[in-house]
Amino acid sequence: MLKNRKILYIVTILVCFYSCELIGDLDEVDSGFIITENNAIKDAATAEVVTKGVYSTLRNSGNELIIGVGAYVGIVGRPPSYANESYQTLYVNDPYIDNSLVKNVYAGLYRTIQNANLAIEGIEKLTDNQMSSDEQSSYIAELRFLRATCHFYLLQFYGQHYDISSEYGIVLRTEVARTATAIARNTVQECYDHIISDLNYASENAPTHQKSYRANQEAAKALKAKVLLLKGEYASAASLAKELMTNTSRSFDDSYEGMFQNINTSSEIFFAPFVNKAEDPYGFAGRYAARTAGSVYSVLAANDTLVDGSQSARAQTTKGSSQFSSFRYILIHMRLSELYLIHAEAAAREGSGVDAEALASLNAIRTRTALGLAPAAPTTKSELLEAIRIEKALELFNEGGQSFIDLVRYHKLGDITASTVKPTLTDEDKFILPIPWDDLRKSDGIVKQNPGYPDTI
Repeated sequence: MLKNRKILYIVTILVCFYSCELIGDLDEVDSGFIITENNAIKDAATAEVVTKGVYSTLRNSGNELIIGVGAYVGIVGRPPSYANESYQTLYVNDPYIDNSLVKNVYAGLYRTIQNANLAIEGIEKLTDNQMSSDEQSSYIAELRFLRATCHFYLLQFYGQHYDISSEYGIVLRTEVARTATAIARNTVQECYDHIISDLNYASENAPTHQKSYRANQEAAKALKAKVLLLKGEYASAASLAKELMTNTSRSFDDSYEGMFQNINTSSEIFFAPFVNKAEDPYGFAGRYAARTAGSVYSVLAANDTLVDGSQSARAQTTKGSSQFSSFRYILIHMRLSELYLIHAEAAAREGSGVDAEALASLNAIRTRTALGLAPAAPTTKSELLEAIRIEKALELFNEGGQSFIDLVRYHKLGDITASTVKPTLTDEDKFILPIPWDDLRKSDGIVKQNPGYPDTI
């Protein structure tokens, strides 16, 4: 066990060659943690260790900051007096291009993508004597799911995901980056196409188990439904979500608090890179305010900002457990409640008036045992859509920046004006984050900055 754990820690870095515009120069990496092309993956056992290493990077290496960044640019962050300058500029929706949080999230996601690509390449080289074709497909499916997850986060935060015709997508990394050569950004359409391609593969080839800390077919289908929703393919998103809701092995957790305190065994979670202490001692969830059975919409403060439980009538729920000694944020990438709300919005946008299926999905969230709230009763399509947005802001409080992404989408679709919800969100260019200065500088002009942000500090 100790030997395997030591190997896992070493393999966690998973780097042969780093692309400097993604994660820094090679000389910044401890040479003792670099895996060469000749010793990384030899068989199924080492493929498993390397794959676990990729999962490890998804919940640290900067990726844990997705929670904070998403909260502060959106409507669930604390006021600036509680935070340092990097968070303060996010809170007022005016981040500078060398903001450390913006840089660390960007770099962390690309680091995980690079690691996934390394693992995919190594596994693809194995012969039938080293690993069966079914095992190869299964591992590659997990890794492509992780790659899609990271590309999707990047597209939501750094690309104009709300405009399918935009040239301002992100840099798609589909192969191992072996040199410091920069490549140009892909279009938003190209980004969606690649993310969906990875998720289609994962939907067909990933394991079917219910281990929420490992990629699985249901998680891939749920994430694809979300991608389709943001892409604007509402009928397809609603159909896929409905199919999964009908056939999923997941079920609502009876306790909202219990879901976060027992995250690795909760029946509701599709995917969160988290394992129990016996398998990995580095999984911990920070404390964040979340809804309870007594939640009401009066948690909106005077400045139209959702605030945490210490500042509102909503009680604080521990999204984590003290049994884990090492501090790591837990990123719940997908759970059953979000799938129902994805279906609710997609069906509402595709339908007319108060769509019956959309309303049913919305109220399934409100009336479930863990909450026991009264069902919503909107009378118009616009009221239904707003009820869904607010429900998501409460239900998915501080999970992956969801409330901010929803706010941007609703504004772009003409449902609301973003500044009426977040007074500082007056500039549409600030609906996405800037490409970090380090990456612009190293790309020598190949990677374009997002509109409204400077090209240099």
